[in-house]
Parts: sequence; structure tokens; C-alpha cells
Amino acid sequence: MKRVAVVCESATDEPILKRIIDGLIADDVEFKESPVRRRAGGVGSLLAQLEAIFLSVHFRSDCNGMAVICDADTSKVRWTDINQGVSDRLEQMRQIVASARKKLNPGRIGGELKVAFGIAIPCLEAWLLCGKDHGVSERAWIEAKRNNRSAPYPGQQLKQFVYGTDRPAGDVQRDRGVEEATRVASILDRLENDFPIGFGSLAKEIRSW
Repeated sequence: MKRVAVVCESATDEPILKRIIDGLIADDVEFKESPVRRRAGGVGSLLAQLEAIFLSVHFRSDCNGMAVICDADTSKVRWTDINQGVSDRLEQMRQIVASARKKLNPGRIGGELKVAFGIAIPCLEAWLLCGKDHGVSERAWIEAKRNNRSAPYPGQQLKQFVYGTDRPAGDVQRDRGVEEATRVASILDRLENDFPIGFGSLAKEIRSW
């Protein structure tokens, strides 16, 4: 049994991401809440609280896994190889947790808390369009930015495609997002192919648990 805390930018994103993560885990999975209540404030708040969240899940829960996912937005992402790349924001999250681990004593009951990191480039709605809009991918985004072109599809446009509006109400965003996440969970190989940096790293780390 995998017991997993999902840490993301908003309570609306959480059930959407849980549906995708559930598709990645072969074992039975039970999703747990972080003992630390997340403050609103998007990615800035998430990064500011991440160390405290990691330590609270480590010390105050029976989780054996934690998945941390946020949007890349306009942060720097670049290719390092044919199908490999680096996201500055992804690396920042890894460094925060690595630094927090140094404060721990070895020998946690239940073993080490495994942590997987993902980043949606440029936002979660890009993942939710996988298999529907073939022009939405990490490669399309990175190539356009590298060639000093404007973003090939602004985040607000992706929201319009997924929710029918670029300013969805919370319940609309949650319900439509879960619906699309359920579809995407059945084509995870395609999602991993189209988003090898942000989703591929998350998938690889979760499968190693």
C-alpha cells in the first residue's frame, strides 16, 4: 500500500493531480493530507512552505511517498539532450527538499519518505490537453522560447480550451480537470512522451518507489 501526500499550488489542482498519480502507481494507493495547512498564494507560497511541508509529512504522518507538482509559468526551461531537459523551478524544489533532508536523523519508522517532483510546462492545463491538441507539448513551448518567439499558447488560452473560459469557477475547474485527468490517466505513455521534463521526471521517480 502506497500512502501519498500530494503537494501542489492549490486545493483545486489536488484532485486533478491525484487522478493522474493514481494511474502511475501499480499498487493500491491511499492519498493523505499534509499535516501543514497550505496557504493560498500559488507557486511562491508553495516554495516558501515546501521545507515545512516536507518535514511535517516526514515527522507527523505515515506517508511513504510525497509528490510535489507546480506550474513552470515563465520560469526557465531548457533542453540538455534530445529528450532531456532542465527546469530551474524543478531544481529549486529538489534543492529545498534536499536541504531539509539534511536536518533529519536516519532510521525513520517506515523507511525513508520518497519524494517525486513534477512541473507542468507551462501549466497544468497543458497536461490536460494531452491527446487532444497535438500542438501542445514541452518541445513546442521550449523551441518557441529559445527562438525568442512569443509563447506558442499562453496559459490563459489553455484554460479556455480546457474549461471553456479563462476564468473558471473553482468547482468548474475541479470537475472538468478531474474529467480530463481521468482521460489522460489512460494515455500516460503519451503524456510522458509529450512532457518528458516535467511529467517524465515525476513518472520515473514515482515508479521507482
